[in-house]
Amino acid sequence: MKEKTYVDPRVARGRARLMSENSPKRASVELFEALLRRLKPRWRASMTGRDAHKYMQQVEQLLTRHNVFSFGLAREPGHTIVRGFYEQRRPDGGVSLIYLECSSLLPPHMALVLPVEVTAHALQRAFQRLGTMDQTLLHVNLLRAFLTFPLVRPIVEKGRWRQFGLAIEEGIFVGGYDDGTYRVRTFLPAIDNGRPSVWREIHALL
Repeated sequence: MKEKTYVDPRVARGRARLMSENSPKRASVELFEALLRRLKPRWRASMTGRDAHKYMQQVEQLLTRHNVFSFGLAREPGHTIVRGFYEQRRPDGGVSLIYLECSSLLPPHMALVLPVEVTAHALQRAFQRLGTMDQTLLHVNLLRAFLTFPLVRPIVEKGRWRQFGLAIEEGIFVGGYDDGTYRVRTFLPAIDNGRPSVWREIHALL
């Protein structure tokens, strides 16, 4: 395993700010809504099976052409779902990952568009606790963690949890859920005092 580098808090703040500044500035919710309105004339309430899958392929292709990262198409009984996200900078120096979920059962304008805020403090702590100054590496780890969000979200909302975590092998991004808002506030490493973290087992399940 690569040895961790000590990252001074001032350096971590600077790296977090640069990471935020390098993220797109455009308001992503409005972008999604504008893109999905283009597909409204093609949507049919009676679509099932192959027709629904073909329609959702068009939705996915349109979104990925506009820098949306897709989780891929998921076939469910009687309908097809596409999930993805788009990244946006935040004025506080953090980033937002805008989660998008579209179903062939619903017209495009009723797609779920849900911002997940990642605070500047969370980015700073991730730089320090992962022991890296590499913005690309941290960005990859953040996106890896966010791949678990579609699994975590229904559990959090059904259980009315006030806290949630997005786990990777190296640790977990921890945040709060309040009034429909997801906010990642810090990063906890997977190793504490030389002992493996229980979050490794949870990550393996995800």
